Amino acid sequence: MLTQRDYDALVEALQYAVDAVQCIAEIKHWKAIGITVTSDPDAINACGMALNKIVEVMSKYINPDVVGSMAGCADIYFARTIRGTISDSNSSQKYCFEVGGRQYVSIRMFDVSDTNPTLDTLIELYDENNRLIASNDDGPGIGYNSFMSVLLPSGGIYRLVATRYSGNGSYWLRIEDGRRAAAGDVNKDCIVNDADGNLIKSALGRNDTQYNIDLNGVVNTRDWNFYLQARGTRCG
Repeated sequence: MLTQRDYDALVEALQYAVDAVQCIAEIKHWKAIGITVTSDPDAINACGMALNKIVEVMSKYINPDVVGSMAGCADIYFARTIRGTISDSNSSQKYCFEVGGRQYVSIRMFDVSDTNPTLDTLIELYDENNRLIASNDDGPGIGYNSFMSVLLPSGGIYRLVATRYSGNGSYWLRIEDGRRAAAGDVNKDCIVNDADGNLIKSALGRNDTQYNIDLNGVVNTRDWNFYLQARGTRCG
């Protein structure tokens, strides 16, 4: 049975769908009057954002079109947390996702263990031409865990590699749309400050993915400590 939150999510998806239709109509208009859309990636950024939001909201009910089979890697969807394991015999896993246009994405990778971490995580991001776009070993304020906020230069399929600097162990991995200053920037305003702390405090003890920094399924003191360590961090 759908909850009120489910209904609200569907309404949100419909609004973004309307936005996406308007973007597509605008692109057709630009082409009709001779404007080269690809020469101005900022012009179609809103279209890509709208399409990604539809995927994020609707992926609870249906799976989006997969891209992994085309790119030779597993699919990863926005706002879904994935669990994997790094070992000597399997030192990296490859995931793929697709965006509709130039936009920011934020990516986190955390060692599953919060008491005896054994994995120093590392994330790498490549474009369709196998060029390294960005990588991160130790994110700000989160120890040996990884975080990066990246501006994707254009629409297309991107490959995300979850690997290690050292060690073995299980990990949590998550990708979201939008820019963040650090993993503790839960409200995505490009600074880790009291506003984020108040939101994390209000969610303590709950399974709230928006404020669960370390992705372990519950907002707890570990998330609070990560917030304190990253406090003051701003977007570059």
